[in-house]
Amino acid sequence: MEQWLPVVGYEGVYEVSDMGRVRSLDREVWRKSRSGNEYVWIRPGRVMKQHRIPDSPIRWRQYWQIRLHVSGASRHHMVHRLVTEAFLGPLPPGMQCRHGPGGMLDNTLGNLCYGTAFENQADRVRDGTANIGSQNPNSKLTEEDVAQVRARRAAGESQKALAAEFEVSTATISMVVTGYRWKG
Repeated sequence: MEQWLPVVGYEGVYEVSDMGRVRSLDREVWRKSRSGNEYVWIRPGRVMKQHRIPDSPIRWRQYWQIRLHVSGASRHHMVHRLVTEAFLGPLPPGMQCRHGPGGMLDNTLGNLCYGTAFENQADRVRDGTANIGSQNPNSKLTEEDVAQVRARRAAGESQKALAAEFEVSTATISMVVTGYRWKG
């Protein structure tokens, strides 16, 4: 059975569920008729559509989001934050909202918790969304290139020759060989 709680800061206007859905509540809206008379119309509540930009290079845009309106002002909110604040309470200082094994698109309460930045980064590595290695859009090397660089450097090839061949700096080759970059 899906459980609904008020959205923090939007009580009486919106609710969020433990399944990661957001709905508006029935509310009164003042309208003007064509003759100029004002009347109250009951706007029915509904489950609202969420949006995301999956191909965005900006990570926060890849999460499910929703725009909430109150008193003529509107603001974007991350759905996972609405769920955690409603069901787990306010975000503790120094903590972040973490997604579990279900990944960043699963906003059910069972997939969300609070944790440290270190734990959140470990989750991203576990899920393969950490932008490390060849997943980083700025990376010029692949995992195969790194293995080849390390093997050839161990065999005595110069850093300068490797840097020229792989079109990176000698500093990059040095960091790859020492494990400062491309750990593993």
